[in-house]
Amino acid sequence: PRGHGGSIPVTRFLRGRTKHLMENPLESLLPLRERNTGPMQAKVHIEKGAEMEVFELLEERGVITWLPESEVFRDETGECLNGLFGVVKQGKTTPAGRPVLRVIMNLVPANRLFEVIHGDVQLLPNGTSWIPLVVSEGEELRVSQGDMAAAFYLYSVPATWYPYFAFNYRVQGERIRRTAGQFYRPCCRVLPMGWNSSVGIMQQLSREILLTQGLPG
Repeated sequence: PRGHGGSIPVTRFLRGRTKHLMENPLESLLPLRERNTGPMQAKVHIEKGAEMEVFELLEERGVITWLPESEVFRDETGECLNGLFGVVKQGKTTPAGRPVLRVIMNLVPANRLFEVIHGDVQLLPNGTSWIPLVVSEGEELRVSQGDMAAAFYLYSVPATWYPYFAFNYRVQGERIRRTAGQFYRPCCRVLPMGWNSSVGIMQQLSREILLTQGLPG
């Protein structure tokens, strides 16, 4: 919904090393010798001629903003330009009968640049933890879960991450009410699905929200 995207700074619910790394991207930037090899540019797959319509919608919903092309991260491997595409959401169609697509961000280029921020991912439950569990006669075990709708889009990342989250599309400033004669690229301003660090960050964020609202540790 309008007003939902990027409405809460992700650092508000982070702590310790995770918060420090989110506030200081260069701390987890890998030296060139430690990065996986591969192209630093991915493709944006949008129907030709509809690119601005898609990016303007994403901007309206708070998912992207516009970054001057000169600020996009680049080194001897080239510019870091990420991709974007859609996958069909099964069983969902528009009023006109066309398939509804889920936006997928291809952040393989950005993932090559950084050491993974693990956050609280090590605290996620796993199957082996249930092996020694014994439920006696008359006892029962109840398991529940919660899910935040559009959770990744809700939380904004610090602007210092924008240079690494730019997409492989550019537009002249006058088309987007920015400086004329200068090129801009759309960049993700929310916690991006497709970024290797997002799961660990979201796990810590979710735990901190529950713990600060009274859930026993």
